[in-house]
Amino acid sequence: MSERKSNREIFDESRVESSGDGKGRDVESIAFPLIAIVIALLVGGGIYAGIPFTHSAKAVKYNVAQLANASMVHGMLPEIKEKTIAKLKIDFNQILTPVEEENSDVMRAVAQTCLPGDIPEIVMPGRQANRVYDEAGAYLACAMQVQMHRFCYDVERVRLIEQLYAYRDRRQNVLAFLESQIALLSNEAAQQQIGMVRDIRKASGEEDQPPVAIPSLSEADIHEGVTQNLAHLVGNGLLSPSDFGYFGFYLPEEYLTALTTERTADACQG
Repeated sequence: MSERKSNREIFDESRVESSGDGKGRDVESIAFPLIAIVIALLVGGGIYAGIPFTHSAKAVKYNVAQLANASMVHGMLPEIKEKTIAKLKIDFNQILTPVEEENSDVMRAVAQTCLPGDIPEIVMPGRQANRVYDEAGAYLACAMQVQMHRFCYDVERVRLIEQLYAYRDRRQNVLAFLESQIALLSNEAAQQQIGMVRDIRKASGEEDQPPVAIPSLSEADIHEGVTQNLAHLVGNGLLSPSDFGYFGFYLPEEYLTALTTERTADACQG
């Protein structure tokens, strides 16, 4: 009776038989890990590519054609006007939420303290949107100072972050209008027409109107109080960059300086 072969002997024999020159299995032992590494890199690269490089919304939302529709909306037929408004309206409700629509006593108290007097339901691109954008910034700056210890709780931090993103996105709407106005008023032909209108009014004895001011993109800056208070919350451990999307990676550029503030205290401890 022959001795029972060990597993090692069986493996060595099969390795020689299958490789012919004794090298085949060595190649396979290297090839399979390499293939696995390549696949892992491809999959990992696909996942990485799917993550946005930044949350910052650099592209403005409305183009010139849409803004032209907005400027003519008052002269449109009702059925066309309704569709146009639905397409162009800017919704600030996530930030400027009426007191009665808040779902917690804390947020109702915040709203009662910080909300402006009037909250329009529909805001079209233009000066009204600029005004409401300013009000939204002032509201956030105020809200971030009311009962700050509430940010020790996840639900309050999530709500604030959603509002900060909504405010950043509304900024893009305001920038779109300002950019279109600057392009329009900076046009040489437009300036000539404005000058002709002023000359006609002056010749007819009408009171001379002040020159049409070209707006500045600085009108859409992030409210200073928002960035200051955000830095204060981060510095005191009430908010963290990790609270933002992707575990603190790809932070919104508009808030980057504030979010990278060094933490010097932890107000949620003790």
